[in-house]
Order: sequence, then structure tokens, then C-alpha cells
Amino acid sequence: MVTNGYRSLGLFLVFFLFFPFMVNSADSTEKNEGMYVLYADGPCQLHDANQKLIFEGDGNKLEGEEIPIGGKLETGNKAKAILLQYPDMTRITVAPNSDFQFKNNHSIWTTLGKVWVKISKPFFERSRFEVESPNAVAVAHGTAFEVAQGENGSDVHVFEGNVELNNGSKSIFLKPGQYVAGARHGQHLVPKAFSAVKGNNPWWNWNLRRETKFENFLQNHGKEFRQVLQSRTLGKQERLNQVRGFMKQHGLTRQHLTQSFHPVEHQHPLPSWQPRNPGNVRSRPRKNRQFFRK
Repeated sequence: MVTNGYRSLGLFLVFFLFFPFMVNSADSTEKNEGMYVLYADGPCQLHDANQKLIFEGDGNKLEGEEIPIGGKLETGNKAKAILLQYPDMTRITVAPNSDFQFKNNHSIWTTLGKVWVKISKPFFERSRFEVESPNAVAVAHGTAFEVAQGENGSDVHVFEGNVELNNGSKSIFLKPGQYVAGARHGQHLVPKAFSAVKGNNPWWNWNLRRETKFENFLQNHGKEFRQVLQSRTLGKQERLNQVRGFMKQHGLTRQHLTQSFHPVEHQHPLPSWQPRNPGNVRSRPRKNRQFFRK
């Protein structure tokens, strides 16, 4: 009886002493992971995990925001967004007329348009990222690839590294310079060759040129930049200013993220909430002005 009493007391003390640290450790991990809007432009919508609309308007007002787990971002005509997942520094670039949902820290879901994914080499040893679509799942480690989802299925192009593509019945690995067009459930996956020669595709050129500079920035200053990005003691604007200030200090400005890209027409249909006058969207809308069709 005495032995059992001491054992129970010992278990209680262990739980009492270490449980707060376990909770704090979990909270710390959660607080140090997220999806950050580094750059956005053009008409955008953001919904929370319950599909409640929490933002609509010009994307530049989204810069500095966190995408909540389960949150969904949609870009309109001529809009685009660059998102930064931390701590792994994975970049997700969302093309015009596209959507994606942030499922968790290593997975997104897209049903329309194009997303470009770049997993950073300085952190790739612990990085794994999945892009899920209604027709296939692309899984990557330390690579750059694009997933385009439309009415004809999923197109996957690989620019760096290897990407595993699974359509539910078959899984293949794609190498740099290979792609699969129109991947669907149950269909045979046939890899083909493509060329990302400069001038062929403005969207590819913009991503490749920007990512070369961004990757060099992370190679030299990635760990310090991650610490700046993960700081949540500041307000949204102060944090954004700190992030931009650190980037500028080391030769990477907002202009480097945006220069030399002219969106091209996409074959997939436009979102139903397109702005009434996409060519003349004000950067500072009047109060109660309706930007999007309901």
C-alpha cells in the first residue's frame, strides 16, 4: 500500500512538473508555423476555415496577413499572390484566376487555376509539401514545380528536383523537364518532356527569375529571416515593415518580387466573383463599395 502510494505520488509530481512545459512546447510549435502573405496584387478574396469571407478587395491590403489553417485564398483577373510558409520557407505563388486552401503546414488544396511551389534548398532536408487537387496529389521534397487545375484535369510541370504524382490508382516520379497533362483518377499517367526556355511562358519566367534571387537571399540570410518572420509580438504592419526592412537591407526589395510579369490569358474559367470593372480597381476603395459580384 505504501509502495503504491509513493508510486501514485511520483506519477502526480511528474505530470504536475512537466505538463506545463509540454503544453508550452506545443503552443510554441504552433505559433512558429504558418502561411504568410508576402506579396499580393489585384482583386482577392480570403475565407476562413468555415468559408466565412474575411477579406475582399485589392490584394496589397492582404500583405502581412496570416492565412489561417483551412483558409481559402482566391485571386481574380490579373491578380497574383506570393505566400511564404514557415519555418521551412516554402513559397507558394498563386496565379491569376486561381484558388487554394491551406490544409496544414505541409499541404494545400487547389480546385482552379495554377499554383507554383518552391521548396527552399537551405531547409529542404526537413521539408515535404503536397499539392492536392480533385484529380491528383503532387508530393515534393526540395524542388520547384507547378500544378494547374482545370476542367480537363491536373497538369504538373517539374522544374527542379523530383515530384511524386499520384492519381489514386498509379504513382509516378517526374524529373526536371517532365510534365503530365490532364491527370485524372484511374487514367494512365504518361510523363512527357517540356522546355522552360526563356520567352515561352511569362508566368514561368517570372517565377524562375524571382526564385533565383530569393533562393540566394535565403542561402545567405535564411535563418535570420526566419526569426524575423516568426516574430508575432508585433502588430501586422510593424511585422510587415520589419520583414520588408530585413529583405531590403540584404538586397531583396518588393520590386524584385513583382518586376517583369505580365499575366497572360488562362484557359480555365474565371471565378464567379470577378470584379465589375477589373481594369479600374481602386487601391483604396470607397466605403461600402462592392468590389465583387455576390
